[in-house]
Amino acid sequence: MPLTKRLVEPIEVSREKIPAGIKNELEFVTNSTLANVILQLSSLSRHAEDLFGEIHSEAASLVQRSSSLQNRIDRLGVKVTQLDSSAEEGIEGFMLLMSFCAVVESRNAVIIWGLLDCSGDCGYRAEEAVSQCQPPR
Repeated sequence: MPLTKRLVEPIEVSREKIPAGIKNELEFVTNSTLANVILQLSSLSRHAEDLFGEIHSEAASLVQRSSSLQNRIDRLGVKVTQLDSSAEEGIEGFMLLMSFCAVVESRNAVIIWGLLDCSGDCGYRAEEAVSQCQPPR
């Protein structure tokens, strides 16, 4: 069930007791009804202003976020065009080197996973990690 932000309900615009001593009852009812209708329209106008203000601020936030995203896309496009295809081998080698080495932390210890037959230096090999560990107590 959604939360209510604004509650707009009609008021009883013509339900007023006519005080004693009023000479023209029709004029009293007409004036009080008109005053209550103006009050209700004023309240509705205030709610509409708040609503459009929120819509404006949300739209401004959306414009700011989208322009920030467009700037990031433009910067990324410039970086992609500046990439050199000959540098791919160095990047691929680095990615191959790092893709098979991972460090996972558990509650009791740090577990290092790596390939045993890694082409090149993988940083920590499983054999080296096991040989450096202390035996359990």
